[in-house]
Amino acid sequence: MIETIGKGSFGSVVKVKSKKNGKLYAYKEIFYEKMTQKERQQLVNEVNILRDLDNEYIVRYKDRIIDKSKQVI
Repeated sequence: MIETIGKGSFGSVVKVKSKKNGKLYAYKEIFYEKMTQKERQQLVNEVNILRDLDNEYIVRYKDRIIDKSKQVI
C-alpha cells in the first residue's frame, strides 16, 4: 500500500504496488456489513459492470477478493 486516494461512507481506495510485477493499481475496498440488501445488490452490479468493461478510456478491472469474515469486498 502506498497511499489512500479517497474514502467514502462504505470504504476506501488505496494506491498499491504489486509485489509480482511492480505495477501500480487502485485497490477499492468496500465494507458491506452495514449495507441494505438493495445496496449490496448495487455493489454486485458495479463489480459485474467493471469486470465486463473493455474500453481504452476506462480503468481496467483486475480482480475481486471477498472476505466474508470481515464482510469486505
